[in-house]
Amino acid sequence: MDLFALLDINNTLVNIPIGDGYAMSWIEAFGTVFGLLCIWFASQEKP
Repeated sequence: MDLFALLDINNTLVNIPIGDGYAMSWIEAFGTVFGLLCIWFASQEKP
């Protein structure tokens, strides 16, 4: 398996039907999931 083929932004994971359609790549989906997890964990911190 070629790592650079997985990180290619043209390698789509899912097509989101917004407007004309949006093709989300693997690396973009990975970043989105971890970004949302970061926000969730930061909101769980108690002062």
